[in-house]
Amino acid sequence: MAPVTATSTGIARQTIDDPKLISLLRRLSRFDVAAAADDGDGSGDGDVVMADADATTESSNKAKNNKMKPPLDVEGLAKELEGVPRWHFQEQADLYEWIRPLNAMDATLDYFMDAYPSLLLLPRQSEHDPTGTSSTSTSTSSTTTSTETSIPPSAIRTIHTILTFQTSLLRNATNKVVYNSLAHLTSLLASSSSLLSSA
Repeated sequence: MAPVTATSTGIARQTIDDPKLISLLRRLSRFDVAAAADDGDGSGDGDVVMADADATTESSNKAKNNKMKPPLDVEGLAKELEGVPRWHFQEQADLYEWIRPLNAMDATLDYFMDAYPSLLLLPRQSEHDPTGTSSTSTSTSSTTTSTETSIPPSAIRTIHTILTFQTSLLRNATNKVVYNSLAHLTSLLASSSSLLSSA
């Protein structure tokens, strides 16, 4: 007999039995932003922890202080995501199980937008000023195509890979309330790269 589980909505969670999907989730879960933020001291536990906006801001501030050091293995994450250009699994993903990979993708998008301000045509909205009309903010955004060439093509490919995977994941997911990257997606709509703004 299959195990009986209960959720807050009263609908039993789907049991993921596709070995390829389980393997993908495990591989992506090793890109843990919390473990990278601990500076490798090994004090982090193996439990899934939902990161809030303060944790993302903290990792962003650490990246700025570390001369824009990536928060995790960005190339490894992009390589894993390139292997899944579209969702070919029968099961729908429960985003509660994808918290670690989503946090890693969120931190990567945050890193690229901080490292390459010319990536965006409009300044990023701060958490304190949702209208984006702060009188103290200065725009470092790009308005010409010459600054678009200052962004490495690998950065644009990585961001596009993340956005493509997230699109596929969200189309085939439940519990979408967990998704925490809407601010990044909104900012990337004003990207200087047409590939990213249309992704």
